[in-house]
Amino acid sequence: MPGGTVEAGETLPEAAVREAKEETGYDVAVGEQLHVSEAFFPQVDEHCLFFFFQSEIRGGELGTIFPDEIEEISWVSIPDAVQFMNLSKEYEQILTTQQTVPYVFNGQITH
Repeated sequence: MPGGTVEAGETLPEAAVREAKEETGYDVAVGEQLHVSEAFFPQVDEHCLFFFFQSEIRGGELGTIFPDEIEEISWVSIPDAVQFMNLSKEYEQILTTQQTVPYVFNGQITH
């Protein structure tokens, strides 16, 4: 699944569109949010949040602009993706049923 860091001034859906283009070559329309999770990566001293969105391919061509970073691009079943990415089994149900959770962008808040 495409993913990466959100850049300054970018919303989560904007980051998802950009990352999908960079990593797959496809132009996507981002839909509803499916899931949020987090993990610690002690080997690199990082704490990460993961946001999963429904997306639909709208154009583009399979490929990557980072061939040195992306080893392979391939379509796999949801169970295979869950296993390959070392995700918990609950992801299979979340991704298969596509039950959405709200995503609200509150804009800029000043006090």
